[in-house]
Amino acid sequence: MVVLVLPILFVACSQKNSGELHASVEKNLEIFSSKRAAFLEAQFPKMMFIERNSAEIVSLELASEKVVVNQGKGGKLTGRRIAILITGLDSRLGEGHSHPHADANHVVSLWLDEGKAEVISIPRDTPADAGFHDTSGLNKLTNVRANRGRNTYHKEVVRISGVPKINHYIEFGFSQAMGLLELLGFQDNAKSTLQSLRSRHSYGIGDFQRSYNQGQFIRQMILKQTANLDGGIMTEVLLRGALLLVDTDLSAEQASSYLQQMKSKGFGKKEDLVVRMKPSMKMQVTAFDFTDPTVVAALQKQNDKTASKQGTGKKSGDEMGGQVAKKLEQLLASSKKNLPKNPKAVVGQLEPYFKQRAWLQVPSSQRATIRSEFGSQLTQAYTLLKKSDQADKVKNIIEAEEKAFKRN
Repeated sequence: MVVLVLPILFVACSQKNSGELHASVEKNLEIFSSKRAAFLEAQFPKMMFIERNSAEIVSLELASEKVVVNQGKGGKLTGRRIAILITGLDSRLGEGHSHPHADANHVVSLWLDEGKAEVISIPRDTPADAGFHDTSGLNKLTNVRANRGRNTYHKEVVRISGVPKINHYIEFGFSQAMGLLELLGFQDNAKSTLQSLRSRHSYGIGDFQRSYNQGQFIRQMILKQTANLDGGIMTEVLLRGALLLVDTDLSAEQASSYLQQMKSKGFGKKEDLVVRMKPSMKMQVTAFDFTDPTVVAALQKQNDKTASKQGTGKKSGDEMGGQVAKKLEQLLASSKKNLPKNPKAVVGQLEPYFKQRAWLQVPSSQRATIRSEFGSQLTQAYTLLKKSDQADKVKNIIEAEEKAFKRN
């Protein structure tokens, strides 16, 4: 296969003198790239593989080498490093956030003094001490967050990723992910994009490719948004709105400061941000361009086809969104009856859905009304309970989200 050509090219190059080496490598990589593209287009025309040139990551082994190349002299980055752990939680609609599974695990490291960054993506089933018996089969990273809590989960991520420590965390569930995608510009295809990023059954290497896909998506979005955000009022509104959508210890002021420090060092070029996988292993992966709607559509079509064959097909996003809207409307009607006689019951009914921002699964035509009602009832309930801080927090979250989506 054409993927076996690359080692041969480097062997041939090693026989040349040093003066010819660089030019030879460049030429041979161009040949390899063109042959690989032709091979993929012939074998997988519907999947639109987009490894366009030698700069694209085509294997985990090369991804690791690419990180070294981008680190400059000595092969290591130096200076201040900020590690932000991004976690996608698996929690059902209306469930609390105390014991969710960690289904997506990505550490974004920012080297503020050098303007370089990397995403370390860790598959959910990576072996980790989740506190179960050795023979249970449950000692996986995803279960650490659920069974042993956030602090232990962070320690396991540090151990697996090799970063010195986690400086900040960002956690979100399905509904919040939908909102984040819309803020990133995926208003028309947020559902299909999210479904493509969550899919693993269409790939021979399953969760490994899924995790890599998510890492690439994070990389592509960071590079795209860095170019768009200028530090002005729009940046502040979007950052504040996005961060209030999720559970995080990262403030909008900190995020803005990190962004400006990175940009002051020239951050924003493709080579400034790479994706790595941990634990390391040699395995073929494919880089997809998730900024291209046609690629997302092709992936979704393939995912639907696979799900249909396996009998795991789910209802359409529109149908699911309609059901969520109906459920939330019934919930709000029920909770409203408890105001003002039983505000504590209102908080108990609405708080789990509020934390998840459940209305973000609702069609946009109904979303504003449901979001506003959630805010109104919870604000009243907390005020009656003499919890003014909580009432103000709910109000600020609702207002910030409305502004962010209005300006987006």
